[in-house]
Amino acid sequence: MAGIDQALGVNVAALPVDPAHAWLQQTYDRTAQNYRAQDEEHISGRDYLHVSKILSEVSGSFDREIRALDLGCGTGRYFHCIKNARELVGLDISEQMLDAARNPVRRGEMSAREVTLMRGDLFSAEFPDAHFDFIYCLGVFGNGCAISNRACAKLRRWLAPGGVWFFDATDVSHLPTRVRMKKNLVARLYSALPHVAKIAWVKRSGWPPFFVNELSSVRERLQKTGFLTEWITLRRSQLPQGDGYKLEALCRKPA
Repeated sequence: MAGIDQALGVNVAALPVDPAHAWLQQTYDRTAQNYRAQDEEHISGRDYLHVSKILSEVSGSFDREIRALDLGCGTGRYFHCIKNARELVGLDISEQMLDAARNPVRRGEMSAREVTLMRGDLFSAEFPDAHFDFIYCLGVFGNGCAISNRACAKLRRWLAPGGVWFFDATDVSHLPTRVRMKKNLVARLYSALPHVAKIAWVKRSGWPPFFVNELSSVRERLQKTGFLTEWITLRRSQLPQGDGYKLEALCRKPA
């Protein structure tokens, strides 16, 4: 591919940031430099090897060049794992993260013919129907973002028939039942609030509630929104930020 500066374009004006998400943008702007430094450590770890293998195998499994979307791309940690791509779009809420993604880890191994960086989030972004063959979303669902019917339906609309969505989410099934129930109740209360009240909540608390993810409910939501689940699993995760449990799923839009 051409040099990275010629290949990557940044659009920071087209997608407005929801005021309710401004706190998240500011948080990631502040941590972008450290996050990029962690990329160098992360690529030597077990989690990277696990995820990079899935991304490479799935993106390389198509019998044609593909369009891929990295939803919540951060600093472009996994750009180099995508194979067989004529177009790779990195979407993130943080302008500072996107600036760091102009020089992603292992950029010399990137093979996408065209790469575009865009500022925005799942709900502010719009792409044509059936535009992408592969969407992956890592480290997004949990704090401030739920695997909701609305989110699933939008991603399904963006996928071409036969397209694949791979994602992970922080899992809470190992927590005591009382703790899980409390987190779920708080998230439900927050979700029911009008938009203005959500903004006030975040301003007062400094952080939105954690959206509970459990395997059975996620599987049901995928089925309800028309995805075919190829596999869904739970595994212990080792990340620079600390260990935890991740729910992972690979699903497909019917051809």
